[in-house]
Amino acid sequence: MDDSELREVFQMIDRRGDERISKRDLKKFFKDHNVMYSRKELKSYMQRINTSNSGKITFAELKTALLSRNANPVGGGRQTYY
Repeated sequence: MDDSELREVFQMIDRRGDERISKRDLKKFFKDHNVMYSRKELKSYMQRINTSNSGKITFAELKTALLSRNANPVGGGRQTYY
């Protein structure tokens, strides 16, 4: 995945366009893409990806998480199909 593809994913999740992904943004993205998760899993995603502990995910944090996903999976959500 190159930077432009990563940026596109980031912008899809960052619904307000404020260059930060909030817990609300992530919940909405998961819901829109039929990803099932628990509150505990969502909290875990945020903690693992948001390494600065600011409460919001930056592009750099998402990029690091996605590029290192194979070595250290973020995992947990369960994709559902209708």
